[in-house]
Amino acid sequence: MSKKLELKSRNTLYRLFKGYYSYEMSKELTDRITKCVDFSENELLRLDELLHKQRKKRFTVRSNEILSYIYSNCKDSFETEGKKSLSSALNKCSSMSSGGDKAVLIISGITDQRIIFDIYRFLKKNIGCVKVYNYLRFSVRDRLAAYEALALIRLSEFEDYIPLKVAFGDRYMTPGIQILRKNAEGCYMYKAEFSGGRVMLLETPVTDDMYEYEIEKNRGMAERAEKLKFTVKRVADYIKILNDIKELDLNSSFFSEGAPCFGYLTSDILVEMFKEINYFGFPQQHPYVQSLIKLVRDKDEAYRGEGARKRMLFDIDVLEQMMKTGYSVDHAAEFPPMSLEQRKRYFEGIIMQAKTEPEKYSFRILKNLSVGCSYVYVEGHMLYIYRSKTGYTDGSAVIVREKCVNEIMREFTDYIWESCTLSDCESIAETEKLMKKYLYQ
Repeated sequence: MSKKLELKSRNTLYRLFKGYYSYEMSKELTDRITKCVDFSENELLRLDELLHKQRKKRFTVRSNEILSYIYSNCKDSFETEGKKSLSSALNKCSSMSSGGDKAVLIISGITDQRIIFDIYRFLKKNIGCVKVYNYLRFSVRDRLAAYEALALIRLSEFEDYIPLKVAFGDRYMTPGIQILRKNAEGCYMYKAEFSGGRVMLLETPVTDDMYEYEIEKNRGMAERAEKLKFTVKRVADYIKILNDIKELDLNSSFFSEGAPCFGYLTSDILVEMFKEINYFGFPQQHPYVQSLIKLVRDKDEAYRGEGARKRMLFDIDVLEQMMKTGYSVDHAAEFPPMSLEQRKRYFEGIIMQAKTEPEKYSFRILKNLSVGCSYVYVEGHMLYIYRSKTGYTDGSAVIVREKCVNEIMREFTDYIWESCTLSDCESIAETEKLMKKYLYQ
């Protein structure tokens, strides 16, 4: 069979039969096999069915379990061999960031969601005091890709979080955590290395030379890596993002943001808001202003166009807050809240579309879960994360285009949509209840 398929190694088939490959790779190989073997139509259907079941059993279930922590307030901490939690060890190192420069935290190859949450809680307690380098090694192995995606979505809220894509075989990258601190008291290094479900902890003072060596080594790795996150500080930056993410409008997308985000208010409301803030201080005919108006109108047209389905995941608490205040998700500080009339217009519009064109647009409300961190997944194209800070042109964006990430996110979004939400009709009914309470007083 290997010769017939013109494969260089029989190991490729062994790996296929053991289920080690992604669905796309497995499908490519089974398609080549079916060209060499005279299967009946029923056998071909059975082969495809078995391929899906094998994937479901070996990869998808575990990937879904890992990614479900996006909607979880995880209480568990990773336990070390001596029953001392990694969370406790990290908290002990909080003092590292006091005084002097920011502590430098380097993480790579994390394969336990509890570790990701320990890091998340540590960063939450030390906002602005720690600069984080996360070296991501996206792999065709879905489970590793799921951990990488979870870390990326969870940690992107921190301003000093720097996600970097590296080659999988980078010899410098040991799975673990490293914290470097330098202040008036001296230099300090903390390391946690993971192996076989255990963690080895090391806390030690280091010399200035050792500290500089570790910092330089990290700088060299960062320079070789691909930066995944970029800042947005000007109107021009925001225009560039809108151009870079046109797939959101042209392709089927899944929005997990808790409520409608600022960028997906209708173009008429957005243009009214541009006018209210005097077009960012530019004349109305300025190229920036005209580009933005054209982009939001093109987006609106594509959003309601043929073929591309949009699904929005709502959190009842976030939705309620938006109706009460008029502030959407990622609402920029420069803009006033939506007026009562604008809120009515917007929600009436999305409910009408959800009722009349469910194949194009639908929204569902999470049950027994909450959206702890927002992201957008564009089917077959990318994972997109935007975090605004204090202003319309003050934030950061992450755009990831990886086949392995696309595959796990496709499976995961379908799983969340079908398993963890109210039905379309129930979600519409709950939204209409909120509208009666807050918009039709």
